[in-house]
This record gives sequence, C-alpha cells and structure tokens, in this order.
Amino acid sequence: MEILASEFAVERVAVVGSGHINAGFLAANLLDEVSIVIGAGIDGRGQMAAVFDGLPMDREVTPLTLNSVKQFASQAVWLRYKVG
Repeated sequence: MEILASEFAVERVAVVGSGHINAGFLAANLLDEVSIVIGAGIDGRGQMAAVFDGLPMDREVTPLTLNSVKQFASQAVWLRYKVG
C-alpha cells in the first residue's frame, strides 16, 4: 500500500477479497470503510467463507459506525460502515 501511494499516487482502493484477505487488511489497520450488500435470501450451507476470517480468538471486536443504508427493489440492502 505504501508503494501504491508513493509511486502511483493511489489514495483509495477497494479490497474485494476472501475472508482471510479482508482480515489481513483489517489487522494491518488499512481499512477505513466496510461496504456490504446483503441479498434477500438465506444460504445456510456449511463450509461457506466469512467476510472476515482467520483473526485470533483473543482479538477485540472492531467497532463500526453506520454511514448509510440503501434499499433496492430486489429487497437487498447496501450497508456502508466507517471502521473504528
């Protein structure tokens, strides 16, 4: 991230990764926003990946502050949170 900022003037990126990649960015304090779209359906199958996964059990919960909610005609909702 430091190279992207210094060499290419990148100020903002979207992390669209697996639970482990997302958790790595969270653990490195590189997230300032979490954006989640929740579809109107339930998928309770086992072995499905989590949005954030692999953090130590003794890690404190990361507080989020709700910035916005948008509801779609499909009944999906888009939640945007500030991290910290």
